[in-house]
Amino acid sequence: MECIKDPAFLTLLREEVMAPIIKSLVSEAIAERDSEIAELRQEPREVRSELNALQQYSRRSCLNISGIPESENESTDRVVRDVAAAAGVTLGPTDIDCSHRLGRQQDGKCRTIIVKMSSHSSRDALYAARKNLRSARSSAFGPEILKGIFIAENLTKANQQVMYAARQLKKRGKIHSAWTDNCRMKIRLQANGPTRVIRSLEDLREQVGDAPEFNIPAASTRLGADGDPPEPLTPAAEAGPDRDPDGYQRAGARGSARGGARRNRTGGRR
Repeated sequence: MECIKDPAFLTLLREEVMAPIIKSLVSEAIAERDSEIAELRQEPREVRSELNALQQYSRRSCLNISGIPESENESTDRVVRDVAAAAGVTLGPTDIDCSHRLGRQQDGKCRTIIVKMSSHSSRDALYAARKNLRSARSSAFGPEILKGIFIAENLTKANQQVMYAARQLKKRGKIHSAWTDNCRMKIRLQANGPTRVIRSLEDLREQVGDAPEFNIPAASTRLGADGDPPEPLTPAAEAGPDRDPDGYQRAGARGSARGGARRNRTGGRR
């Protein structure tokens, strides 16, 4: 018992026996805490991902049509039908659920039209025929206007950010191309490489690593903003982040319809 009172023995006991036990317990507690924090951080990401997927699904029958000059007291439904006719698609009055211009009217700018089709099949028919606009002739639009009309899928704000980052990566030669297909975001790292589906910025990072392109400014979410004319596009254009492999699709155009398109026959918001 006398040895227990020995200061040297007590010091040895603390350093050689108790200290490792305490260190192990503290490490386990920290690891458990870190695991709980990681789980808590992951939950909001999963919720945001699921919410974004639901929002994108709700837009599956919507398209954005940009580059069409505005006229007073216009019927956006009629404008959409004229665009469809120019592309070789006949739309009846019941094929369009609703349509309207996006955002506030500004002098000298053509606001994008968002249209919600009554069925996914009619939406697909119009979207698939968008290529025909490059060589179309129409009594409703002159040839110069037809060249500037673009039909794009309606993307959520989160997906717009992903496509913005992808376009920046394309410009810097870090990926070959990026586009959307039935609102699914896809990239190709090399010209003849496999097509990869991406769902988030995290997916994009996994493919190319972290890069400055992921530092997305707030204004960049306004891709294809109202009245901002898209860059010229021809059938011979190189596939890229704003074009599908055929050189037509303007991926990442603005799709902010908050709550979906509302019924509007005059081209403005109610």
